[in-house]
Amino acid sequence: MIPGGKAVPGQALGPALGSAGINIGEFVKRFNDETKTRVGETVPTVIEVFEDRTYKMTYKTEPASQMILKALKKEKGSGKPNTEKVGTLYQSSSKSDC
Repeated sequence: MIPGGKAVPGQALGPALGSAGINIGEFVKRFNDETKTRVGETVPTVIEVFEDRTYKMTYKTEPASQMILKALKKEKGSGKPNTEKVGTLYQSSSKSDC
């Protein structure tokens, strides 16, 4: 899970990709180029590494929890689930508490 268009080589990516033989600088540039339209979004990414050290990246949809927080304009959810609500979502004519 990496922020779209904002990957940086560091502790989160370095060890995982380096041990797989992936050039971290190349990965960061490619990821940022391919996800620049998703800035501000958490981008779940599946990376398949092949024997010749090439790799394929598949980008998934942002987690629903992140989409809900964005819709509510909140940074984080409730610290007390089921007892303290942080907002209410409305879709069409049905109501649902969050």
